Amino acid sequence: MRILIAPNAYKGTLSAVSAAFEIRAGLLDGGAEPADLIVHPITDGGDGFVEAMGLLLGGATERIEVPGPGAEKVNAPILWLSVGKCAMACSDVCGLAGIKSPSPLTFGSYGLGELIRAAVVGGATEILVGLGGSATVDLGVPMGSALGVRFFDSQGREAQPRTASDLSSISSCDVSPARKLLDGVRITALCDVNSPLLGPSGGVMTFSPQKGLSGAHLVAHHEVCSRVAQASDRDCLDASGLPGAGAAGGLGAGLAWFAGAELVMGFRFFASQTGLIERLPDVDLVITGEGRFDATSYSGKAVAGLVELCRPLRLPVWLICGAAAGPIPDGCTLSVLEYGSGESPVFAHDAACVLRRTSHRVAAETGLVL
Repeated sequence: MRILIAPNAYKGTLSAVSAAFEIRAGLLDGGAEPADLIVHPITDGGDGFVEAMGLLLGGATERIEVPGPGAEKVNAPILWLSVGKCAMACSDVCGLAGIKSPSPLTFGSYGLGELIRAAVVGGATEILVGLGGSATVDLGVPMGSALGVRFFDSQGREAQPRTASDLSSISSCDVSPARKLLDGVRITALCDVNSPLLGPSGGVMTFSPQKGLSGAHLVAHHEVCSRVAQASDRDCLDASGLPGAGAAGGLGAGLAWFAGAELVMGFRFFASQTGLIERLPDVDLVITGEGRFDATSYSGKAVAGLVELCRPLRLPVWLICGAAAGPIPDGCTLSVLEYGSGESPVFAHDAACVLRRTSHRVAAETGLVL
């Protein structure tokens, strides 16, 4: 029996790559043959995007020091896949990982703009940007500023936006300096959700609470975002309603407005680029998982996307999750690492050991690899 090991990241604990190798180790402990196990971690553009692309496609990694979501500096990777083509991720610049105290209104995406600029200066003509796992809710406005976009208040005075709290002063923008910088550069944004930017089902309202913004503060911020979106749709291009515009705190919309990026569903793009689709007909079982599987998993996330690819092939899928809520898709079997309903699975402090042990149990209980 050939088994494809294809987990997404277990947010806050293990990257997709680390999780895949822990699952592999557990299956080997349970009696699987190494030749029967195929490691192919998945991503939708969120946490671990660059690492997964590097494992599957190779390339050389360069690290650039840029501003993180707050005042700190981070060494963010650029993966050079070939001459002129590179990949990067907002989660490596302004991501939630490692943040002890979320403060979305005082965080910003300026560093992502600097990383894109560094790639262009380094010779990039094609840039893949993974969107997901961000700590920011600033619509990519600070990122645009780093790329050269000029922002103005209602009096025509130039603004210098660095965080989400600076959005309230913005009434118009001039995107031409950024477009000059990016002339001849193709940017593809891999979105981890298919949500538009605004409205009850938009990215701002749906995902900002996960970053620490809720209640009256969320309602007020949504109103500010609506005004900025109206101005940017007018001055750049009409992007706020696009699927994926709400990804990563509005970075999807920001990349479309300020960098002319094409927004694509991240998992589907990743699957086609890394040969995942071609591998599926040749395996007998897929093992996947993530930290929490729930209703939001169906909004363009990788695990639900993989399940959909397996469905027409009638390929059985085994989900190994930290927590689960809601219905499990047909054709799937679920193993929960630790029972709980919180956003942070209780196995966080011992994730690798628990994931390996659960994978061992999967092998033993099913008898599929014995």
